[in-house]
Amino acid sequence: MTTIDYSQNIALPHAASTPSSWYFMSLIWVSVFGLFTENTATQTNCIYSEQVAGKGSNEVISMLEMYAKLQGVHHDSPGGKKTWIIYADNCGGQNKNNHVLRYLLFLVDTGRVKTIHYNFFIKGHTKNACDRGFGTMRQAYVKKDLYTMEHIWSMIEFSSTSNTAINLEDKPNIFKDWKNSLEPIYQDVKSIQKYQLFTMDKKKPGVISCQKGPTSAPMDQHVLKRGVAKKDVAAVWTVLPNLPPAGANPEKVSDLHKKILPFIPLQYQSDPMYCMPTTAETIVAKGKKLLRRKVVPKKAKKVIKLKVAPKKKAQPTKVKAKTKKPLHAAATVRPLKKYSKAAVDLKKNTKKCASKTRSCKKL
Repeated sequence: MTTIDYSQNIALPHAASTPSSWYFMSLIWVSVFGLFTENTATQTNCIYSEQVAGKGSNEVISMLEMYAKLQGVHHDSPGGKKTWIIYADNCGGQNKNNHVLRYLLFLVDTGRVKTIHYNFFIKGHTKNACDRGFGTMRQAYVKKDLYTMEHIWSMIEFSSTSNTAINLEDKPNIFKDWKNSLEPIYQDVKSIQKYQLFTMDKKKPGVISCQKGPTSAPMDQHVLKRGVAKKDVAAVWTVLPNLPPAGANPEKVSDLHKKILPFIPLQYQSDPMYCMPTTAETIVAKGKKLLRRKVVPKKAKKVIKLKVAPKKKAQPTKVKAKTKKPLHAAATVRPLKKYSKAAVDLKKNTKKCASKTRSCKKL
């Protein structure tokens, strides 16, 4: 019985006290694929960098094939008598797809394994036995400085007694192109996402039994294409092509050599990961950076002239005459009467005459 799962990617290089400049750079990602053997309670972790391969169904099938040979599930010869039970999560791009199902049916049809049960966890309950090994590995990863793939390998080996690591970069021709090799032989399984349990048995060649749950009735789907003979199925073992390497990212290669290398100890600077980029890689890296910046020619700014109204001449302001406040609340101000000059003169003359008459009477 085997449980498979991918761990969270590991960044390389890694320092316990990460320099601040590393937060703004893309480091090399290292993939960790765990295969937990329930019979022995041990976990095999396959490690490889993004420069070697990706995280698709071809990589999953290739590592399952390598694991099956290491654990003795099959020995590259027909007449297998073992039953293999595999548990995985519902990731469609890696585990739950037609390519992995074709490979497992191919093992049964060619006689390598007697029966295979491929089971998936219920969505929302995908924690499995591999996460236990990933947890102990993560605790050791945070505390250590890692500069090469050998450091990651030793970190996983000493993280727990149940953890073992296999560095796939030291093993060439591990990854095979299983997709294109098995597509001409097998059809797609219809409504694959509806089912949780798949069974391939030697008694039903070319048939996959699908179940929605443990108590539901199995539904057989014949996926072997018409006109395909047994010898054509067995011939796939001899014509399996190697999967081409993913290749290095030119931007990361230039950044590792120029910006990361000064922080690496001298004894590890000769690692191939920190090699000097070629002229072609530097040109590609500069081109990608220029495209990302989205250089656009600056447009001339439009000068908007506002229409200002002409200023009006300032007119003299009328000052209001200040009136004295009455001394008492009852006092009132009488309005001044306006008289003509003749009336004023007449009034003066009358006053003079009145004063003369008063003086004559006294005499």
